[in-house]
Amino acid sequence: MTDMPSRKGRVGLAIEFLLLSLVLLSVGLVARIYFTYGYLPAPYFYDVNDTYMDWFNPAYWANHPGAYDIWRTVYPPLSFVFLKIFSLKSCYAADPYFGRDCDWLGTIAIWLFYFSSLYVVFKSYRAADPSTVWIRTFAIGLGLPMLYTLERGNLILPCFLFFVLATGSVLRSARLKWLAVALTVNFKPYLVVILAAHLIRRRWRWLEGAAIAILAVYLLTFALEGAGSPQEIVRDITAFAFDIPNSFVLSEAFYSTSFAPIIHLIANDFPLVGAMGSRAVETLGVVLPLLIHIGQVGTVLAMIAALVSRRAIPLTRLSALSVAFLITTTDPGGYTQLFLVFLVFFEPWRGPSRIIMLICAYLLSLSADLPLSGIEHHLRDVYLTKRTVDYTLSVYLGEFLRPLLILVIEYCLITVTLGDWWNARAGALQNRGAGEPAEAVQTS
Repeated sequence: MTDMPSRKGRVGLAIEFLLLSLVLLSVGLVARIYFTYGYLPAPYFYDVNDTYMDWFNPAYWANHPGAYDIWRTVYPPLSFVFLKIFSLKSCYAADPYFGRDCDWLGTIAIWLFYFSSLYVVFKSYRAADPSTVWIRTFAIGLGLPMLYTLERGNLILPCFLFFVLATGSVLRSARLKWLAVALTVNFKPYLVVILAAHLIRRRWRWLEGAAIAILAVYLLTFALEGAGSPQEIVRDITAFAFDIPNSFVLSEAFYSTSFAPIIHLIANDFPLVGAMGSRAVETLGVVLPLLIHIGQVGTVLAMIAALVSRRAIPLTRLSALSVAFLITTTDPGGYTQLFLVFLVFFEPWRGPSRIIMLICAYLLSLSADLPLSGIEHHLRDVYLTKRTVDYTLSVYLGEFLRPLLILVIEYCLITVTLGDWWNARAGALQNRGAGEPAEAVQTS
C-alpha cells in the first residue's frame, strides 16, 4: 500500500479524471452518431461493412490453404494456428463474410481477449500506482486505440494481452515472460523492438531465453501450419511494401501513427493542394520528414544515455522509446498506438515532460475527429446496424494531430530519459567525490 497522495498528487488525479471524462465524452459523441445515423464515424474504419474482418479474413485462410501463395499474407504462422483454434471450420466453406455471420466462436473470442487484456492491464497498473489504476485502465479500455482494434477484430487483441504480460509486472516468472514475449513477437514481429530494453540493460541470459522462446514458438507453429517460411514472409512483405497504391495510403492516413502516409502522398503528387493549399503542402513536405528525423536522432541519443546509466531508466520507458521509434518511422497501423499509450501510462504525474506525454496519451484516446475537407461520398451497408448509409470521407484534423501527438510523446520520452541520465551521472560524480563507489547510485 502507498501513502495518501500529496496535494500535487491530488491535483494530478483531478486532471487525469478530467482527461478521462473527455475520453468518455468522445465515446458518447461517437455513440450518438452511431445510433442517429447508423455507422461509426472517422477515425473508425472508413469501410463500415468491414467490422471484425481483420479477424475473419485471416480466419478464412486459417481454414483454407494458400494464405502465403494466394492471399500473400504477412502474418506469421502463429496467427493461423491460433485462428484454427478460435474458429469453426464449417463456417468458412464460402467466404470470410459468411464466416463472420456464422462463426460465433470467433466473435466470442474477440470480446474474450478484449476483456482479458483489460484485466491484465488493471493488474499491471495497480502494481505500479494504485491511485491511478482505475482512471488509466478505463482510458485504455475505452480509448480510441483499443476500441478501434475491437471494431476491426484485429489480432492485436490477443497480441496486446501477451504484450502486457511481457512488459508489465503481472508475471513474476522469467520463463513465463519469455513465453509472453515469444507469443507477442510471433503475432506482430515488429514488436521485437521491446527486446531493446533488455539489450540496453545487458540482461544477456534474459535475452537468450526470450530468443529461444521466440524461435521455438515460430518453429512449432510453422510445423503445425506447414507454411509461413521466412522466405515466404519476406517475399510477401517486400511485395506489399513496393506495390502500395496512393488510394491505399490515403485510407491509411485516416488513422495513422506516423506522418509517413502523408509524406508518401506528397512525394507522389497526390492532389492534396485543393484541400490544403499549395504552400501548406510544400511546407509539410519539408517539415514532416524533419520532425521524424529529429525524433529518430533523439531516440538513439537517449538509448545511448540509457546504455551508460542503465539502472537509472525503467524498462517500461525503454520499451516505450523503442515502440515510439517504430511507429513514428514505419506506421504499422493506427491501433499500434495502444502499445505506446499502455507504456506511457506507467509514468508518474510528475515533471513537465511526463505530464505533457500523459496528456498526449489521453488525447490520443479521444474517439471523435473533426472533418476539414470532404473528398468523396460513399453508399455502404453497415454491418453493425444492418442499415444502408450515405456518408462523406474527408480530410480530418486527427490525421495531422495524432502523429504529432505521438512525436511529442517521443520527444518527451527522450527528454525524461536524458534528464534521468544526467541526474544519475551527477549523483555518481557527487558520491565519487565523497568517496562512495559509483555502483551504489541507483535511481528509479
